[in-house]
Amino acid sequence: MPFKDFEMAAAGHTGIMTDEEESLFIKPVLKQEFDFYNTIKEETFKENSLLKNDAENRGVLPINEWIPKYIGSMSKTSNVSKEDVEKMGDLANMSIQPVYNNTNSTSEAQYIVLENLLNGYRTPNVMDIKLGKILYDESASVDKKNRLIKVSSETTSGSLGFRICGMKLANQCESNYDLFQPSEFCYNNMNTYISVNKTFGRRLKTPAEIRESLKLFFNNHLMGEEYTRSIIKMFNMRLESLIDTLENTKSKFISSSILLIFESNIDRIREHELDDDLIDTDFDILGYLEEICDEDQAMEIEGEVIDVEDIKRGISLSKLKLVDFGHSVIGKNTNIDVDKNTIDGLKVLKDIFQQLSNEF
Repeated sequence: MPFKDFEMAAAGHTGIMTDEEESLFIKPVLKQEFDFYNTIKEETFKENSLLKNDAENRGVLPINEWIPKYIGSMSKTSNVSKEDVEKMGDLANMSIQPVYNNTNSTSEAQYIVLENLLNGYRTPNVMDIKLGKILYDESASVDKKNRLIKVSSETTSGSLGFRICGMKLANQCESNYDLFQPSEFCYNNMNTYISVNKTFGRRLKTPAEIRESLKLFFNNHLMGEEYTRSIIKMFNMRLESLIDTLENTKSKFISSSILLIFESNIDRIREHELDDDLIDTDFDILGYLEEICDEDQAMEIEGEVIDVEDIKRGISLSKLKLVDFGHSVIGKNTNIDVDKNTIDGLKVLKDIFQQLSNEF
C-alpha cells in the first residue's frame, strides 16, 4: 500500500504519512508513546476504563474516547496492503510490539498507525494547542530542559498553562488574516489553505490575545454567526468533559496537545445541520461506508435499513482530541496521580472559551 506525506498537520510535525485514501495517520513513534496507546488498548479490552472507582457510574467518559483510534504499528518500508491494515484493526486487542534497538544506529524507525481524524471532512480547520507549563520530562538533557523552561517562561505555556502551536485554515476569509505577521503564516495546497506556524502562538501573551485568536479560528467559515456560536458552545462542553476525565484518571502528560477540528464546507454543514455529538463515532461510520461498493445502496445496521447518504451525514462537524504522547504515562498501577499540569491549563482555556461564548 503506497503512502504519501500528510499535509494537514497543524503544528508542522515532520515524517507524518497517510495512505492514498487518507483514512490513516502514520507517524514516527517513540516507545513511550507506543506503550501509552497499548496500555489503553489492553485495559479497554479488559473492560477497564482506567477511571477512578465509580467515575464511570457518574457519567465520566474514559480516556479512550478522547484519543485517536489506535490500529497498530509498522516500519516505513513494511510491505502492507489495505487488507493488512484492516487486519491490524481486527487484531487491535493484541499487543503489536515494535522492535526498539537503541544501540543499533541502523535500526529502522517504527511508526504508529492511527485513524486520520480529518477523514470524512471536506475543508476542515485545525488548531493544535500544546498543554502544560512543564514541557520536559525527567529524561530530558540539561540543555533541552533549560531550553524548554525558557520557552515556557516566555510564552502562554508558563502564564496560562497552554500555548497555540499551529493552525491549518481553509483559505476563505482573508480579511481575518491580518492578525498574523508575514513570517507567521504561508499559503499551501495550491493556496487553498493557510498554515500558521509556532511563532504566532509564541508571540501571544494575554488571555485577550488568545481569545482573539480563537475568534479568528472559529469564524473561519462562511456559514454565519449561528454556526460559530454552536461550535464554540460544543467545544466548551468538550473541554469541561475532558477535564472531568483527566481529574479521574491516573496519568501524566508532558508536551501533549489537543486538536480542535471543525468543518467549514457550507454544503456539508447544511447537509449535516448544526447538531453535533460530544464524542464523534466517525471511525465506525467510515468503516460502515467502506463496506459499501454501490453509492446508491442502503445497508442494514442492527436490524434497521439506513440509506448511505444518511450514514454520511453522521460524520461529525467538529471534534476535540488529545494527541502526542511521546512523554506520557497512564495506568492505575503507576506511581502517578492525576495530571495537574495539564488540567490547570485546560481550566484556563475553558474560562477563555466561556468568555468567548458570552460574546455570541
